[in-house]
Amino acid sequence: MSVERKKIEEYLIPVKERSRLKWTNHLLYIFMIGLFTAFIFIPFDNLVENLVLKSLFILFDILFLIVWWYTGILRKSYVELTEESIIFKTVFKTQIVKWYEIYDIQIFTQNKNTMLGIILKEKVRKRKESFGTLLSDMYGGIFSVRIPLSQFQNIDIEKNENSTIGNYIVAMLKSFILSIIVGVAYGLSIYIFKVDIIIIPMFGSIAIIYFYSKTNKKRKINIFTRIILGLICALQVYLAVIIVVLLGSSGTEGISYLDIIKQYFEYLIEKPMDQGVFIIISIFCFWCGAFQGYKFKFQKRIKKLFMKRYGKYFYEKNGRFITIYLIDPVRFDAEKDKKFITEIVQGCLIEKSKKCVKGFYIPTNYFDDLGITINHDASININDTCYYKIDLGGNGNCESYVFPCSLITNSKKQVEIIEIETP
Repeated sequence: MSVERKKIEEYLIPVKERSRLKWTNHLLYIFMIGLFTAFIFIPFDNLVENLVLKSLFILFDILFLIVWWYTGILRKSYVELTEESIIFKTVFKTQIVKWYEIYDIQIFTQNKNTMLGIILKEKVRKRKESFGTLLSDMYGGIFSVRIPLSQFQNIDIEKNENSTIGNYIVAMLKSFILSIIVGVAYGLSIYIFKVDIIIIPMFGSIAIIYFYSKTNKKRKINIFTRIILGLICALQVYLAVIIVVLLGSSGTEGISYLDIIKQYFEYLIEKPMDQGVFIIISIFCFWCGAFQGYKFKFQKRIKKLFMKRYGKYFYEKNGRFITIYLIDPVRFDAEKDKKFITEIVQGCLIEKSKKCVKGFYIPTNYFDDLGITINHDASININDTCYYKIDLGGNGNCESYVFPCSLITNSKKQVEIIEIETP
């Protein structure tokens, strides 16, 4: 997940948003209803098979019809925000979550649908790491409430950040089409000019990555996505070679294009060194697509050299935001490990010397309530309130901190990063 700060659009409470489907979702429901209705009239020879399958078809038909009618036509589903809770009503159940019960709110995708997920403190407190837990997380099991944003078009989650979550499939499709276009252009340039202009696939890879990133704003790219993106970038090279081979064999009779392509790949497997230049270019393109945006440890070590340090803490300033690492910055990996973000809106203290932050204090009760741990220098009692102190060279002269503070924790409930904001 991304560790960047996400600001949810502010709404006047109480507010109630009713479901409103896109026309494409209406068409999808109509298609599914029509499909299962058609299946009902398919004859089956076996009596038991006929009874079981048609009962299932009728059941699914009724299910889709009820959901479509309730959500899309009557618009009875809704999300309501009150001063005390979030209420999410669907055709089958109503979920009510109190604000104080919420641990985190995240945007995620499930079956290609963008969802707003709510994680409860109780679930985090009882969470135990196991294979079953990891498997459940892959399918959104960490979220106690899952709100499909496609059903609520008026909810603009990231309007203030101007960065809506892109569609993964559309991004991949655009990248694939662009790879084909560049590959054809690359192949034609080789055939016409008799010269391998290797800069074409290199710029092509850059363009593919750019269009993917622009369409899909989702920050985290898992290993599967990286491999697919790498293969799409490498595709343009082999497509160019196939174009050259097909154009060179256009006068050959009695052999189909598929046979020519098959023979080329057989030749590539048997004598790869004869295609060494294209293989090297394709590996380079694959590398660009698969590892774009990925930071290797040596890059993190170089970045670490330029960070400020006091005692055991490394920290860096980016504009008004200061990131304090409670672990070795080289070990921090937002891609590999699942991260959670908790935002504390009041109660913290800060030490400053001119524009430099010299210390930060967080009330200990937040950690007791959430069941998370933090690497701190000392526990200090100030005005009958106990704080965990992060010492960055201060002298104890602290003041109230007026901005939200973000704690980024790992799956073991350990705080790895503190993000604070300065005026």
